[in-house]
Amino acid sequence: MDIKLLLNALNQPWFIQPEAAEYHALILHKLITAHSPSVEDADKPVAEFAFAVNAAGQKISTIQDSKDKEAVAVINIRGALMKYDYCGAPGTQSMMEALQQANNNPSISSIVFQFDSPGGSVAGTQSFADAIKNSTKPVVAFVNGMMCSAAMWLGSAATERIASSNTDVIGSIGTMAAWNDFRGYYEKLGIKTHEVYATASTSKNLQFREANGANKEGKPNYEPLIKTWLDPLNSEFTGAIKQNLPGVDNAVLNGSHYIATEAKKKGLINRVGTFESAILAAIQLSRQNKTTSAAAQSKSSQQVIEQSKTIIASAQKLINPGSGNEEKVIPIVKKVDAMEMPFQKELSRIV
Repeated sequence: MDIKLLLNALNQPWFIQPEAAEYHALILHKLITAHSPSVEDADKPVAEFAFAVNAAGQKISTIQDSKDKEAVAVINIRGALMKYDYCGAPGTQSMMEALQQANNNPSISSIVFQFDSPGGSVAGTQSFADAIKNSTKPVVAFVNGMMCSAAMWLGSAATERIASSNTDVIGSIGTMAAWNDFRGYYEKLGIKTHEVYATASTSKNLQFREANGANKEGKPNYEPLIKTWLDPLNSEFTGAIKQNLPGVDNAVLNGSHYIATEAKKKGLINRVGTFESAILAAIQLSRQNKTTSAAAQSKSSQQVIEQSKTIIASAQKLINPGSGNEEKVIPIVKKVDAMEMPFQKELSRIV
């Protein structure tokens, strides 16, 4: 087990399913109490998590090496999300790099993120979600098991969301912090922890000190932690969900999770389908984008032509060769120079 998991879990709040949080808490307990002290997996290479597939969903190459027309980049998001790579699992930073590779390769038409994640660390989630939302190529989120908490934030930033079955678990839009208080355990072992703060550091770790009961009352006070940390983080989370999914039912913002059939009714996903259908949906979105872009360019070109005709016609009316109207000609040419429009040469010729 990578020691990074321990450090991140102890120092940050999480967007994660409670069941997953309890599982990781058990791992932390084993690490701290030396019941499972091995960290030999810490330097384990990151397993392949991103590749390119064809329209049939068959793997054809890496994202960077893909030269297949309309290839789709597939990026797997599995297990607890962390900012950095750990225990052979990719962190959100590595996933963002894969997303950028897909956007940089002209042969990649679109991107499919395949989710089976209960959520994870707050760190890195917002940046990754923003990268998905700002992708230059359409993104489809395909749920293959679970898309909850931090994973739901990421999935909400996609163009479309498809679940693999009616029983997939989706949602859990909420923020939590969890930790184990080992002071009593350490004291039994004869270990005593001392915390000393500088005179001016009256607010340092105040939320956690209050939560751990390190105050005059000697009782846990969670209010500072909730008000100054968890609530603001949760506001960012729910705000992003509402912005990404305008039609979502506000009832989903209380932390509940749903099976896919209910998630669809609540506006969290678009439909239920197969992995192959998600690939085809991504390709279709790419084709639609190209058609829309071509139409927009054509309309823009037509507008420039019409503007050119209008200005040229106006110039012809103002100019009467040989009649001493040069003073009128000069300001017209200067105006066109300043505009730097494509019809400048034609107007100058007429003038």
